[in-house]
Amino acid sequence: MDNYPSNLYTAQSTGFCGGCGGCGGGTGGGTGGGTGTGTGNSVSRGAVLSCGSGSAGPLPILDLAGSSIVNPYSVASVTLNLKGLRNPSVLVTFTGLINVPIGALPNITFRMRKSCNGASQAVGGSYTYSSAVDALHSETFCFQVCDCGECCDCVTYTVEISNATLAQAGTTVSGTVSAIAADGRCC
Repeated sequence: MDNYPSNLYTAQSTGFCGGCGGCGGGTGGGTGGGTGTGTGNSVSRGAVLSCGSGSAGPLPILDLAGSSIVNPYSVASVTLNLKGLRNPSVLVTFTGLINVPIGALPNITFRMRKSCNGASQAVGGSYTYSSAVDALHSETFCFQVCDCGECCDCVTYTVEISNATLAQAGTTVSGTVSAIAADGRCC
């Protein structure tokens, strides 16, 4: 039992786990909406939640010495229908499992790509996984990106491997990407 007064917050939730109607492409789906009011704040806020999963690999031997992969490896993507939200703030979280064969000594750089209205651009920075362990192992790796960019009805976020150094073939990356968008209307 919570020790919070029950009159401080009420929430209603509708429409979780439905299709992303009208969106063109991407993996994952599902939209959700909700409203809530708290003491001293009567502004309604909408929210959308979606998730997707995927994998890349087994990857070949790579030694790019600082240059980017010409055709990046897509790991996972998520599509959000933001129609009806004003100035949405989107938090995108990637959680991956990296399976490394003996001798790979991986150094893998990930980036997040945003696609909307026919255009695609990187959001956030780059995130690097590195391991000096020369043995068969699996590790988790995660990062988050907050995007408050231009609005569009439907947006897809894709996690890509943009650079890598792998001394041995066979590394695989699987993961989930989840996104939650909240209406950014001011009070």
